[in-house]
This record gives sequence, C-alpha cells and structure tokens, in this order.
Amino acid sequence: MSTINPLELPEVLLRVAEYLEEESFIRCVSVCKAWYQILVGLLWKEVVAMDCILFSVPQGFTPHTLIQHHDLVEDLEIHNNLLAAYTITYPKLHTLKLVQSSSWDTMNNSKGDPVKLISANPSLVHLSLASFEGYPSAPFWTAVSSLPRLKTIKLRNVTMGDKANLETFWVACQNVDGLSLSRMRLTDSNLELSGTLPFQRIQALELEIDGDQMMQLSLIRQCPHLEDLTWHPRGDTTVLGLFAQDVKQGLWPKLTRLSLFHDVPDALSASIIDSIKKLDRLDMNTGGFGLLSFQALRRHSNTLVKLNLGRCTDVKSQLLNEVMCSCPHLKEFIGHHLIAQDVVDGDPWVCLSLEVLVTCFLFGHLEQDLQPLVFDRLSRLVHLKVLQIGDTTPWTTIHFQGALDLRLVSGLGALAKLKNLKHLDINNTTQRIGKEEVRWMLANWRKLETLDGLLSKGHALCKVLQKHDIRVT
Repeated sequence: MSTINPLELPEVLLRVAEYLEEESFIRCVSVCKAWYQILVGLLWKEVVAMDCILFSVPQGFTPHTLIQHHDLVEDLEIHNNLLAAYTITYPKLHTLKLVQSSSWDTMNNSKGDPVKLISANPSLVHLSLASFEGYPSAPFWTAVSSLPRLKTIKLRNVTMGDKANLETFWVACQNVDGLSLSRMRLTDSNLELSGTLPFQRIQALELEIDGDQMMQLSLIRQCPHLEDLTWHPRGDTTVLGLFAQDVKQGLWPKLTRLSLFHDVPDALSASIIDSIKKLDRLDMNTGGFGLLSFQALRRHSNTLVKLNLGRCTDVKSQLLNEVMCSCPHLKEFIGHHLIAQDVVDGDPWVCLSLEVLVTCFLFGHLEQDLQPLVFDRLSRLVHLKVLQIGDTTPWTTIHFQGALDLRLVSGLGALAKLKNLKHLDINNTTQRIGKEEVRWMLANWRKLETLDGLLSKGHALCKVLQKHDIRVT
C-alpha cells in the first residue's frame, strides 16, 4: 500500500506557504517539482516589472517566461518604458499599476501601447497610475471608460493635461466606486470640468491635491453615496465650515469612514463628528482635535473599528485610555501616549479584538512597579498583530523615566498570550533586552516577522533574530 507524503497534498502546501518568507517561498518552488505544480499560481499572482527585471518571481525568469505564465497573473506593476514586453491579455488580471518616470508621450511612442494594454484586459478591477511627467491621453481614458468591471482609479503625482484629456478622465470616473487623487495639482478649470457630472457610484474618495479648496468641496458634494472620505483641506476654515454644514444637513448619509489631515479647529471637527450618523473609522491626524471633538466621539464608541489620534496632543492620556475602555469593536488604535498610572487606575480594557496598537506607555520615576500591571493589560489583547510602543512625541518624556521595559524581570512573560504578534516597534525607547528575552520571543512569538528599534547588545542579538527570519531594523 503506497503512502502519501503530506507535503505533496495541495491543502497542506497552501497552508505551509502562508508561513514562508518570500525568499524561502521562491526557493522551495524553484527546486521542488511538486511544490511548483501546486504553488505556481501563487508565484505568478503578483508581478513587478522594472528595468527588464521581474520581482516576486525566481531569479532568472524573463519577460518571455512571464508571457508563458500570463494566465496566472492577477496583479501587475510595470515601471518605465516596458510596455512593449507586456502588452498582452492577462485573463485573470485584477490590478494594474503603471509607474512612469519618463513622459507619457515617450511611453506612448514606444513599441508598447497603453491604450492597447487597457483594451486587451477587460477583467481589470483596479487601475493605478503614478509619477507621470506627461499625462494620459484622451483615448486612454476612453479605453478605461469601457472596462466593464473597473471599480477603482488611483492617480499619484500625475499631470492631467488639456481639456480633452480632463473631460474623458472625469467621464471614466463616473463608472468607478473608488477614486484617489494624491500629490497632484488640479487647476480651477480642471476641477470645474467635473462640476457638470454626477458621480453616483463613487463610495470612496481620497483628495490630496493642490487647487481651489472650494472646488474640491464641490467635487465631494457630487458624490452623494460617499461612504469613505480622505481629504487634505489645507486648513481653510471657511471651506471646512461649509463642509461641516453639509455633513450636518445629511448630504452624505452613508458616510462612516473619515480621514481629515491638516489642522481642523476643535469646534469644527466636533460638529463634523457629531453630525455623522455612525463612524467606524476616524483618522483626525491634526493638531486641532481636542476635548470638544472627543466628547462628540463618545457617541460612536460602540461602532469604531479604526481610530487614529496620533497627533492629537490636546487629547490627554486619560481620554486615550478611555478609548481602550469603551470601544469593544476597535481593531486599530493610534494614540500618542498612555501614562502607566492612567492605565492602572482606569477601567478594564474592552477592545479585546484589537489587532494594531500604536502608543507609548510612559512611567514616572517611582512607577516601575506598575510595569507588570501594564503588561497584564496588554496580555489580554490576544489578537494583536502589530505593537508599536515607540515614543513618537519626545516632549512627553520630559517628566517620565521611560517606556515599557521589555524584560522578563519587568513582566514581559505575560505577553506569551500574544501568539499572533507579527511586528514589534520599540524605536525611541531605552531597552535592556538581553539573550534571555530574545530566546523567550523566539519561543513564544512564532509569527514575529519584524523587530524595529535598537537593542542593548544589538549586533549579536540581531544575528540571532535574523537567523530565524526576523527582520531587524
């Protein structure tokens, strides 16, 4: 009776592949026929082509090899003038990113044809363009408009060009659910061209552009079904006031995710937060967010999933700890610092589904006995994948002796329950981690991938960690 090698079963190999670093994965697939046959689809799923080099595939593979496996490619990123080698049909192509350091005309006049590439791949769902010195042509956007499955368009550092190009671009935007425009300059006339078109399908909008703020607000107003807004309004309080009025009047009844950058006055951000029916993500990475805004935020404590108050230094430690004690569905939280005494004196944390925590724990000169108590609180966050305890605001340490002490003698052992931890960041903290702590980490945090920050005996300990495929920076 023949025996079956478990490592040749597809379901087992697919599971093993989840735990392999990219380099190890490529080596296994390159040398083992059984692995190659089962995992070749994963190998070619994401491809980055730059200067005739294919990344995320075995060394030595060429554009010709990519063409042989074109039916497996789902995500394709092409840099520079390489369209000639890749202008073919990819039956499963889901995401296409074109990164161009030369002008659009140079790219368009090369042997490759971006319009042909778009037309040949009707399966496209996500399209991204980045770093174009020239601009995509009107025929290009006409081809984009014809894609039946396209859901998102993302432009970064792209010049839009003349009126004909802009008109066809805005028409293409009518057909997508998500639009992202970042690090771009759109003139008033550019934005005015969008003013005659309703964007009924757009649910997610990101604007990080130079140009008239009122025109940007006009564009936002043309998206009545908006659910997710990321906006850099450059601190224009007049426009922000009008935006707050629009939110209060219910112009975007489905809005549940909001990110506002640059300073927004406390009263305005409070009005905006209070007027939104339900918030599940709030990113107010500004200096204006204060007590009024936090009071308005309390109403959403039962629905918040992601919250970023990392630069909101007017929100003190006790209030940040209140977030941990009152948001049961929170999965990601960024706050500038938590004072250890506030954590210990506060109510028990209820955010037990938390996966990402970014905050600095600060201890007073005579508060080192609080270390085990803070470790105990952290130990209950068993779903944690990312823990960043580095001090992002050095001024906060003036009256404090230090941050969380990652030594076993201080209580590190309590974090053995964090079996899902992948990334640990201890930058800007003073640590005295030794061999015993490193051995403990390797034994208890089996999924750990990166450790960012300085170690007391860095060189020797780094080698130990790197030997176990943990990246140390």
